[in-house]
Amino acid sequence: MQATGIAALLPRCRAADGFVRKTIMKAVVIHAAKDLRVEERALKPLGSGQVEVAIEAGGICGSDLHYYNHGGFSTVRFASR
Repeated sequence: MQATGIAALLPRCRAADGFVRKTIMKAVVIHAAKDLRVEERALKPLGSGQVEVAIEAGGICGSDLHYYNHGGFSTVRFASR
């Protein structure tokens, strides 16, 4: 499978402990109400005492739906970029 986008530019790297760590991740980013996008994001190097966790599944709650449908709830709104 041929890498595309950022993945083609940023190869995997080998950490000092021998583990292969990806240099990019996929993130779901909200840009506005009803505007969710899957984007590739560069990973920052791990700092002292930090660990990387692989997420296999996620969930949503009622407030997530308010952010998606209306850009927030009550006086709480996400910041526009």
